[in-house]
Amino acid sequence: PGGWGAAERDREEQSDRQVRDLLDETRLWRPANSAQWVAWGIVQAKVPGLDANNEPLRGHAAPAAEDDVGLDEFDYLSYAQDRALFFWGDVVQMGLVKAEELPESLRARVKIVEY
Repeated sequence: PGGWGAAERDREEQSDRQVRDLLDETRLWRPANSAQWVAWGIVQAKVPGLDANNEPLRGHAAPAAEDDVGLDEFDYLSYAQDRALFFWGDVVQMGLVKAEELPESLRARVKIVEY
């Protein structure tokens, strides 16, 4: 009386297992996803002083970075860097790389998301 029956309990347990499985799968794929977004951010970035072929601009002084990126423009390089910090945090958590193996400057900035 008033409690869940065996069928409801079984469905709830099955649902919980599916959620755990999806979370595990998400954790496994997250480094690959971050790597893809790092590459995308680098490709999309406009680097001051370089043309589309990554050659120095001829006859022009390289503009200052703040002149090249407007307030309403997305900072692709910063985004790529943030995603890279998540990538390194994930591979450290997965045990693929030891934190001690990372350069000190990177180790201090790695972003680790606890699950």
